[in-house]
Amino acid sequence: MLFTSWLRLAAVIPLGLLLLSCDVFEPDAWWEDLEFDAEGELVADTLRFTMFVWNHSDDVIQLDIGGCTKSMALLAYDGSGLRWDQRDWRSTEQPCPNNILRLPLGAGEGRDFDGMQKVPEILGDSLPEGAYRFAVVPTFLGLQDALAHVELDLGEFELTR
Repeated sequence: MLFTSWLRLAAVIPLGLLLLSCDVFEPDAWWEDLEFDAEGELVADTLRFTMFVWNHSDDVIQLDIGGCTKSMALLAYDGSGLRWDQRDWRSTEQPCPNNILRLPLGAGEGRDFDGMQKVPEILGDSLPEGAYRFAVVPTFLGLQDALAHVELDLGEFELTR
């Protein structure tokens, strides 16, 4: 009995050392089966935008939204570069909810995510009126790094107070 326990321990230790020396296992990059598109329009003093997400895999994909993370964030650029990021201007007066919303996206299915932002909130006190190019970035929980390269152009809009 003592010999069998010693034998098991002798087999487990090298296996543990082997696992420690291996590269970190990463699951399949299932997010590569997602396709994104977006469109925007300026209606009076509000920029309205929609992000479309399609699942081209054979499996159901869970998209998680929670806390203060929404499905997407709005970015504004002028001729000199990034000027405004919706994630930086979240209201700190309201606490973030602790719940997570799981949105299943079936194989071959698509889903729309709508958003809006008032022009006065974008311009604030510091940005001048003028032409800005807008984009959205997907911000699903757990996928921010994997989708960091995804920026969806909404077009250019002339903003006035």
